[in-house]
Amino acid sequence: EGDSVDGRELLRSCDIWHSFGRYERSAALWEKSCSLPETQVDANLRKAFFAKKNRDYASARASFSAILASLREDERKYRDEFTVFMILEELAKLEEHRFRAPERALEHVDAALAWLRGNRYFLGRSFTVMNRAMTHRRARLEKKARKPENAAKNKCLDAFDLAQDRAAEILREGGHAHDV
Repeated sequence: EGDSVDGRELLRSCDIWHSFGRYERSAALWEKSCSLPETQVDANLRKAFFAKKNRDYASARASFSAILASLREDERKYRDEFTVFMILEELAKLEEHRFRAPERALEHVDAALAWLRGNRYFLGRSFTVMNRAMTHRRARLEKKARKPENAAKNKCLDAFDLAQDRAAEILREGGHAHDV
């Protein structure tokens, strides 16, 4: 199973190992299937929800963002895949509730609303329900974003993200943790 080059077969193996409670094994195989084009989105999605379930919110955000970046490369996929809406909603929830960054959450909500508007005729009645929920989330986030303490907090979060990116870059270049 680990030597398979068929992405779907590998993904099924991941799911089987996960159902048996062998999370380390399934995580390793998800990682491998993330590199295969035919399963990149599905594998990252499973990895993201597993990370979120285990309260590894930074990994979940990274996996969701990787999926979104992958889907954005193909405009038709980005436009037509319902997965886009689901990912944007999950990213908004993470940013709002786990990272306490209402401005970032608002960006994801705006992107989700734009995606909904572009797909309103295909969604039928579901559009109304999802649009109402996302519009309500947007109104709540706007209130949170206007609070002065959130503006200062977001500046700190941006600086922290820059520091994390720099640390990851140093480690990728072969540096050590004490170089960070």
